[in-house]
Amino acid sequence: MSKPEYTRREFFSYSGQKAIDLARSVFDALREARGKKDEKKFLGDAKSEWIRPPGAHAEKSFLEACTRCGDCIKACTPFVLRALGPEWGDDKEGTPALWPRERACLMCKDFPCIASCPEGALHLEPEQIPRLGTAFVNENQCILKENQPCRECEKACPKEFKSIFVDSVVNKVFIDVKTCVGCGLCAEICPAQAIGIRVRYET
Repeated sequence: MSKPEYTRREFFSYSGQKAIDLARSVFDALREARGKKDEKKFLGDAKSEWIRPPGAHAEKSFLEACTRCGDCIKACTPFVLRALGPEWGDDKEGTPALWPRERACLMCKDFPCIASCPEGALHLEPEQIPRLGTAFVNENQCILKENQPCRECEKACPKEFKSIFVDSVVNKVFIDVKTCVGCGLCAEICPAQAIGIRVRYET
């Protein structure tokens, strides 16, 4: 897996639990403002958009190595990881995944999910930060298109590897795919659910 151009120390200096909690409090407030009665519509198709945990190999290799033991799920103290259900097929049922629009990956220090994997289905080289995917924006759904001010995705993106920028002149969100690691903080905080994470597993 490719290695971003910043250190783990730089990443973790920003992605503390306090910063994450603040971002989520803003998200909850924005969702409340839209009305609980619209919650189902607000979440959109978030439940169908899952990605693999940090350190996952290419999907074929991951499925071959994963024993569905659940150790990584138990090791995930933020309770982000869950097992896929039978609706995803026999080959994927029981394997770990996360839904960034619901709960972003916190990229925990020392990656306990990876450390707990007994078969190496999740693996990370020293000083390497895993890339779970790449953020993308549905411009038709973004509230900037309606000339409503919003910079939540930009503010949620960890500053040490800034990947999301809002251009208020043209009312558009730009994403630097070279630095984006797909943690999903932008997707979780977006009040319009206009941001998702595109899976990018490397062979």
